[in-house]
Amino acid sequence: LIYATLEKENRTKRHIVICAASLSTFLGGLLMALIRPFLSEFVIGILIGIALGMILYILIFELIPHLLRQKKWKVSLLGTILGILIIFTSFLF
Repeated sequence: LIYATLEKENRTKRHIVICAASLSTFLGGLLMALIRPFLSEFVIGILIGIALGMILYILIFELIPHLLRQKKWKVSLLGTILGILIIFTSFLF
């Protein structure tokens, strides 16, 4: 998504933005690990629900339509569905 948005930008700017997005994810996880002892299970559940909702929105409304416009959309869609199934089954164990 970020790469597609910055496709016409120079390579250095794309790498900086992608690194910043990755770093923000890491810092968010680190911050959550630090403040978790001070939060109730209810608040943690709400935060996880919000994060999951954002992930599902990106998947359904942005990634899947982009995949369907590709030349090899069947392979891309199959890989996406397989990845989702792997994630869901990993929560069972």
